[in-house]
Amino acid sequence: MTALRWPVPAAHPRLRRGEVHVWATKLDLPALAAERLAGTLSPDEAARAGRLRAARDRDRYIAARGSLRTVLARYLDADPAALRFDYGANGKPRLAGGGDAPLRFNLSHADELALIAVGRDAELGVDVERVRPLPGADAVAARVFPPTELSRWRALPEAERPLAFFTFWTRIEARLKARGSGIWKAPSLDDAAESLHELHPADDFVAALAVLGETRVELRTLALGPRGA
Repeated sequence: MTALRWPVPAAHPRLRRGEVHVWATKLDLPALAAERLAGTLSPDEAARAGRLRAARDRDRYIAARGSLRTVLARYLDADPAALRFDYGANGKPRLAGGGDAPLRFNLSHADELALIAVGRDAELGVDVERVRPLPGADAVAARVFPPTELSRWRALPEAERPLAFFTFWTRIEARLKARGSGIWKAPSLDDAAESLHELHPADDFVAALAVLGETRVELRTLALGPRGA
């Protein structure tokens, strides 16, 4: 059972300019909480869930999308089921009719854990992975890591490579998601226009948050009881 490290906030979330809140939540939920989240999904989300053959994958997708709706609705003081999304050219979601200062958000999930990043002022991206041995990691690293990073990674003891691999991988993914890029090419990690934050939401998981600009980051846990609260 994965134990989340971040605190559960006692108060209704207030998102100030220049802040990003990152929420961690579990995706393997009690039946009543899972049922409530399923009831918040749009028809297209429900249809996509229905196309997933494995029950665990289907349940986790529903929990991830329902949790995203729950978090965004708290900031907007809205009904989670009433939220509508548009999608950019490369599939990055945004709230429909966001107004002059729309929320910026991003969702990532791995196994039973999801992260939801929410901000106001700048585009952002988040990525999370479970740290594990990866067959063929050397070939993947050779294809996507810059030469200097590849040399450092290969010089590590074998036992340290999985953590280093996924630490770098999540940084790349978060930056690509912040940019809304549809072309998978490792961006420079020295880009002064972006801020990058390494996150550790739970044992055996590593994550990264990328923001197009400087920001303050608050880490939170979304606790979903039987009523989904």
